[in-house]
Amino acid sequence: MVFVTDGENGTYTVCKDQTFHVPVIPVQPVDTTGAGDAFMAGILRYIHLFGLPKTHQEVIRCADFGNKMGALCTTKTGALTAMPRIEEIEKNKD
Repeated sequence: MVFVTDGENGTYTVCKDQTFHVPVIPVQPVDTTGAGDAFMAGILRYIHLFGLPKTHQEVIRCADFGNKMGALCTTKTGALTAMPRIEEIEKNKD
């Protein structure tokens, strides 16, 4: 499994020889410091909650969770202080 982030363009995931594009929620960025760390924290949190993704749909959901973490982190200044809370992620569900 590989995740390639592309900022406001979302993330490309490669899993089992297939590539998927996972869009990101549109936000008004204030500071991009920590966005990549927030994305990775989202990936790890998803795996902690649900286990390693086994299907393409689960890989997409995992990347989407990471995308939301990264995007929402950019809406505040700082890095650790800008890390979104689970409530913010839940509020931005599709």
